[in-house]
Amino acid sequence: MAQEGQQLHSPAHQPTQPQGMGTRQQGQQAGVAQQFGGGRRRQPGLESATIDGIVETDVVTVEPDTSISEVVGRMSAENVGSVVITEGQTPVGIITDRSLALALEASPDLSEVTANDFRTSNLITGTLDMSVFDVIARMEDESIRRLPIVEDGELAGIVTLDDVMVMLNAEMANVTSVIQSQSPRF
Repeated sequence: MAQEGQQLHSPAHQPTQPQGMGTRQQGQQAGVAQQFGGGRRRQPGLESATIDGIVETDVVTVEPDTSISEVVGRMSAENVGSVVITEGQTPVGIITDRSLALALEASPDLSEVTANDFRTSNLITGTLDMSVFDVIARMEDESIRRLPIVEDGELAGIVTLDDVMVMLNAEMANVTSVIQSQSPRF
C-alpha cells in the first residue's frame, strides 16, 4: 500500500479518468486519505458510522499463565486468529496466529512458554464510541489488524480488519444495488 505522499503511479503512466468523473485536485492521490485541518484524516460518511454493529463481544481470552499449547487449542477450537490476554476483565495483551508462527522460528520448542511470554508491552485498544474511520485510522497508524475494545477499563469486544472489510463490502453492495436500480444500462 502506498504511503501518504508516495506516488501510486509514475506521471507518465497515470491512468486516464473516465469522462464524467470528477478530477482530483493537484497533489491529491487516488486511494490515499488526505489530511484536513490539524493533521487529522477525515473521510465523509465513515466518521459518523460507529463500530457498534461490527464489534465482536464474544472474545476468546486467556489468562497470562495459560500455556501456549492451550492457547493454540483455543484458537483452533474457536476458529479465531487471535486471543486476548486478560487479567480479570482487563486486557493486557494479544496473541495472534502470526505471532505464534514467528515464535516457532525463534524457538521451535514452545512447551514451557505461556501467554504472558507473548504479552505486548503496549496493547493498542479502542472504545465503543469510535467511528469506523477512527478504527481504520488506528489500525493503519499502529500497523495492526485486530483492535480490542475497552469500556471502563474492561474488555468489551474486539474489531478486526476482516470485520471492517465485510461491513464496507456490504455497504458497497447496497450502493451498487441503488445504482443498478436507477441505471437500466447496467
